[in-house]
Formats: sequence, structure tokens, C-alpha cells
Amino acid sequence: MPPSILIQYINKIVYEESKMSSARTTIMQKLLDKIVVQPASLSHALIKAAFSDHDGIVSSYIETPLTCPYTLMRITKPCRTFQCRHIRCFDVSAVVSISTTFWKCPICRISARDINSVYVDSYFMEILEKTTSDANVQIFPDGTWASLKDVDEEDEAIMVNASMDESLMSLDNTMNSTAEDLGEVIMVNSSLDATITLSSDSDSQ
Repeated sequence: MPPSILIQYINKIVYEESKMSSARTTIMQKLLDKIVVQPASLSHALIKAAFSDHDGIVSSYIETPLTCPYTLMRITKPCRTFQCRHIRCFDVSAVVSISTTFWKCPICRISARDINSVYVDSYFMEILEKTTSDANVQIFPDGTWASLKDVDEEDEAIMVNASMDESLMSLDNTMNSTAEDLGEVIMVNSSLDATITLSSDSDSQ
């Protein structure tokens, strides 16, 4: 095959693949656009249920990642299926295989038959909008949350403050000790001066 014809053939294949890829992207985007956004109250119900399912074990918080178990990256649009009972979400990109094929949640492995089985969680969407790191979050029974990055920074600040307090106390003790030593030196000098004065008076007599 002449080189010119070979190049034309390769270019045609690349063009056709590009068209197919673009078509797949368009179809996939249309499918993803169908995913409904559910109010935070749905997550609050899951949180309440999670804290009541500990068999008598009282927990003050539940730690949840902000990374997707499917992509292993920070979630951009948090999703669950309507059958999921876990708090953790997966990224919308994990849903790309849902069309007519059999699909399972990457967290609990529950089946999702189509795109209508999945929803975007507005509660986690708010958390993602208010955080920038991949650090896990602590979720509390009342639905409030805290980033572990913030918790670690707060603990570090407490440790720094405690260290500074210790240093100041040590410096204060050193200064007090120095002042006491200086007082003793002054007293000794005064005593010596008094002795010398008495001696001089005695000699003059």
C-alpha cells in the first residue's frame, strides 16, 4: 500500500473514532444530566439511621472519606443509589457504565438497573464546596460535620500554645530564680559593706 493511501486510511480511522467518542460523550452527558439532586434531608435520615445501628455502642461521630472508591480521587459530584444505606458517596464518574448494563454500587455492591436509580447528594455537595483537601470528615449525630484537616490543625495549635505556655513558665521560673540569686548577692554585698565600715570605724578609734 502506497504511503499516501496508508496515511489517508489512518486519518479516516482516527476521524471515525473521534466521532464515536464524541457521540459516546454526548450520550453519557445526557444520561448524567438526568441524575436528580436530592435534598440534604435524605442524608440526615441516613445519618440518624447510622448512629442508631451501633448495637448499643455509642459513637460521637462517623468518619467518612471525600474520595471516591471507584476513581480513588476527590469526589466532584457525590452520588448514591436510592437503595444505598451508607453515608459515604461515590463520584458521578462511577456511574458511566450505567445504561442497559448491570451495575453495582462501588461501596455496598447493591444493584442499580439504570441511571434513575442514582441521585446526587446535596448534603455532601455542600461539604465538598466548603473544603479543599482530601481529608476525611467527621459527621456528628445532629448532621454537623468537621474536616479532619481542621481538627488536626486545631490540635496542632493547642499543642503549640501548650508548648509556648511551658516555655513562658520555664522563662518565668528562670527569671524568678535569677532575681532570688541577685537578691542574695546584694544582701551579701551589703553585709560585706557593713563589715568593712565597722572595721574602718574601729581602726580610726
